[in-house]
Amino acid sequence: MPARAPSWERELAPRSLAIASTGPTEVAQAALICGYSLRTAPAGSRHTYVEIVPDPVRGKRAALLPEDPLTSAADNFTTAENWPALVLHRTPERSSFTLVHRGKKVTDHSWETAAPATDHAEATTTAAALARAYGLTDPRPLAHILRAAGDPARHQGELVAALGLPPLPSGYGGEQEILAELPGARVLARRGFLAGMRDTMTTKDGVHPETPPQDEPHPAHWWVLRAAALLFFTVAAVYAWWTPDIGWFRSTVSSAVALYFAAKLIRALRRRPVSSRRPPAAS
Repeated sequence: MPARAPSWERELAPRSLAIASTGPTEVAQAALICGYSLRTAPAGSRHTYVEIVPDPVRGKRAALLPEDPLTSAADNFTTAENWPALVLHRTPERSSFTLVHRGKKVTDHSWETAAPATDHAEATTTAAALARAYGLTDPRPLAHILRAAGDPARHQGELVAALGLPPLPSGYGGEQEILAELPGARVLARRGFLAGMRDTMTTKDGVHPETPPQDEPHPAHWWVLRAAALLFFTVAAVYAWWTPDIGWFRSTVSSAVALYFAAKLIRALRRRPVSSRRPPAAS
């Protein structure tokens, strides 16, 4: 009887990890307005592992980005920086990477179990781009790895080693979040655009941004009262605008109060604490 496939394999969700060529503090400062919550962990003395921390409520800007979340975040936090980030993805049958530098995708590549070797010219071009980004003089060993076939996970690990990057952490390719147990791991909570800009301007160089204070959880009666108020003033506003005997001033006031309670509820929903729990598997 064949062994049962691990749950992550049944989910078919790619596992993602980025390796930034700078320290965790520099990554955190650059990522304050990236639109995602990130977890970072030191990778040696000159690199940083980065992964996405799932938020209970996805940020508006993040929801508008069509790319993979970690690639989108890397596009953002490398925009004004000299250091690159290598974003890695892995599924049971496929491993890939995207090299991001100065907010742009420089190159990418994928290995698939059943796919033939990559064309020599394509592999040479990709290897040359990688060598330039990481200061390597000879891109031929990289091209050889890019043209390898048959074992995507092993080839991905070989490329990381050939680029002089720290080894992939234990657990990569299995669980979705693997950095929490590493020494020095920290979460950079997602901020709104204005809060991120404020923290960018006020955080001193070389200082890791502080975690913004989380709101205390609201009790059930807080939600019930404000939901009831929203319903009451919404109905009152609709009635006021529909009835000609009620003047524009009272109609406007009812509408403003309804909008106020709607904003309070939306703000409370969006400011719930960041969760590190895995999202449920797709049915």
